[in-house]
Amino acid sequence: MHEVYLDSMLLPIAPPQITTKIGNRNRTADLVSGDEINIIKSPALTQIAFSFLLPAQVYPFAVYDGGFKKPDYYLSKLQNMKKNGKPFRLHIIRNNTASTSLKVTLENYEIIEDADKTGADIIVNVTLKEYRNYSAVKTSLKSGVTRKIIPDDKEISSPKFHVVKKGDCLWEIAQKYFGNGNDFKEIYNANKDMIDKRNSGTGYPIYTIYPGQKLIIKKGGNT
Repeated sequence: MHEVYLDSMLLPIAPPQITTKIGNRNRTADLVSGDEINIIKSPALTQIAFSFLLPAQVYPFAVYDGGFKKPDYYLSKLQNMKKNGKPFRLHIIRNNTASTSLKVTLENYEIIEDADKTGADIIVNVTLKEYRNYSAVKTSLKSGVTRKIIPDDKEISSPKFHVVKKGDCLWEIAQKYFGNGNDFKEIYNANKDMIDKRNSGTGYPIYTIYPGQKLIIKKGGNT
């Protein structure tokens, strides 16, 4: 595993292990005939858990944006994430394998200080949960007007362009238009010049995109 970001915060040492739990909401029912059936429902929210080390001193294997930062810096960031109650992006960038980008919430975290085992270094255990966008829409029926809650990323058509909204990422856009999030590099390659220019000098991952950008949705090389 190469780099892990919580929102724009790069963890100095990538977690050695990440556990991803894909939840299930299916249920079974008994028919009058005595047969049992499985009623398939949409998956439950994905849960992700991992532990990471916050060094109290400079290690050659630790990576930082803008130089060494003490554990207090990261603990303060985590505290703000929990307090503001807003979703953010988990980015896992792997070498030569599929990367992951998921909108999540910080469910809980645990701070472990063990002088015998880790000295002044701190271990943090975090639990994240997938966040799905939703919005209320009006639907006219014969009986009147009702409100229905639907995910706001459901689209009927697939235009040739996509205007980036807050919270979008290339993985989700590729999943939406191509049916496979792992095709996110196709969109990146088609918009490489614009994306690279905007990210130049920011220290953010090369696949970071910003609200208002108009992306060409196509496969196959640069435009």
